[in-house]
Amino acid sequence: MNATKRLAVIVGEPSGDRLAADLVDALRRRSGRDLSFFGVAGPEMQRQGVVSAFPVGDLAVMGFLDVARALPRLSSRLNRLARGLLDWRPDIVITVDSPDFCLRLQRRLATLGCPRLHYVAPKAWAWRPGRTKRLVRDIDHVLALFPFESGFFGQFGVNCSFVGHPALDRARQHHGERLDTGGQRAICLLPGSRRSEIPRHLPLMVEAAEALRLQIPGLRVLVPVVDDTRDEVARLLPGADPAYRLVSGACERWSAFAAADMAISKLGTACLELALADCPFVSIYRTDAASAAIAGWLISSRQFALPNILLDRPLVPELIQNDLDGSSLTRAAFGLWFDDAERQRQREGFSELRALMDPGDGLTAAERAADLVLSHL
Repeated sequence: MNATKRLAVIVGEPSGDRLAADLVDALRRRSGRDLSFFGVAGPEMQRQGVVSAFPVGDLAVMGFLDVARALPRLSSRLNRLARGLLDWRPDIVITVDSPDFCLRLQRRLATLGCPRLHYVAPKAWAWRPGRTKRLVRDIDHVLALFPFESGFFGQFGVNCSFVGHPALDRARQHHGERLDTGGQRAICLLPGSRRSEIPRHLPLMVEAAEALRLQIPGLRVLVPVVDDTRDEVARLLPGADPAYRLVSGACERWSAFAAADMAISKLGTACLELALADCPFVSIYRTDAASAAIAGWLISSRQFALPNILLDRPLVPELIQNDLDGSSLTRAAFGLWFDDAERQRQREGFSELRALMDPGDGLTAAERAADLVLSHL
């Protein structure tokens, strides 16, 4: 009988919890052997049986200044985790996203002599391309979410494979589900999944939505939330206005995308989800001035919304930092809402994107990732 295999799975922030949990589930289903998991886990990973060294929230920071302030805590957690993993002696180490923390950890684990994998390629194609050297040195295989990444990283000598994006799987899973808006038209607002992002984005989104409501009687405003942001979002919405509806859970989230005529979304995975759900949108982003200044020195990408990056053209509008205020966002929202041809142009691009993102083998992203992990055991 085969001995139990030990797999270390580490996420660096709560947003990686679902991705890693799906991977662990697929590993259990497809391995045919006993597996034991240890690392840093969120609640969904823990429900899949991953033992966590400490709460994943201990590692969650956003923005250059926040990272600088948190360095002592992050360093302490890194040291503690590295010691624990060196004592546990895993058969393989899989880090998920959060490359600044995870690649430092992987460097510390070189003496284990086991395969070291990283799930979600760092966005070195957009900024800090020098990170490719660390991948070559410290990572045996990168599991990429986007099809162009295998070629990009391959040119630097990184062993990188496209495994697909879970958002495409969820779009298919929830296809045909539509939130009931009482026969009224709707707009969807996605201000971000981190508490620090909400006050930077949501008031501007509400300003644009209120301007649209003056022109569109009965307009519904759908606002997807996660547990960590619900209270902050509710605080910033017009009090007790029945036109606004908080939407929670994956099922309601995708149903809201289907019900909305358009959306306004913070840059990030939500932009890709909207595109896969065929919902036209305007993308926005604002951070603190210091982080923006530092990012301006480091970022090499010409475009920022994922559909624009993947299609290599400006399909959806982007309002970033100094270009973003209530007036500019309202103009962009009106321009999209009242221009049928523009919404159709976006949808045609979304159709291209769905074809580009589909490996066409009938597997989910988690199953492809699991098969690749198991090939290293």
